[in-house]
Amino acid sequence: RGFLAKIVNPCPNIDYVGEGTSNRIASSVSYEKNEENDENEKNIVIYPNPNLGIFKILLNESQDGTLQITDLVGFTVYTSKFRDQKEIEVNLQDKPKGIYIVKVLSGDQTFTEKIIKN
Repeated sequence: RGFLAKIVNPCPNIDYVGEGTSNRIASSVSYEKNEENDENEKNIVIYPNPNLGIFKILLNESQDGTLQITDLVGFTVYTSKFRDQKEIEVNLQDKPKGIYIVKVLSGDQTFTEKIIKN
């Protein structure tokens, strides 16, 4: 089991760097697998990216876990627990513009993605 990250391109006029990479603005996506079974991969979509402080995290099935968002220095700017949710809305409008790290932890799985707040 692991996460399979999908990047949604909210700006169709922005080109992708290449197959298997995220677009130039969305930056990189990483995931950790703790089991070798690819048949049960979890899909997570974060959009829009970049955003103005409000974005959504979509899970392919209802899950329990923790959402943690940090700035590039490592300071936690947002954290919340979620239970039996498929969609999580996040509001960072009160935070400064910049790049943030979104980490979703669910069971033995971790998903990490950079987002940009304009």
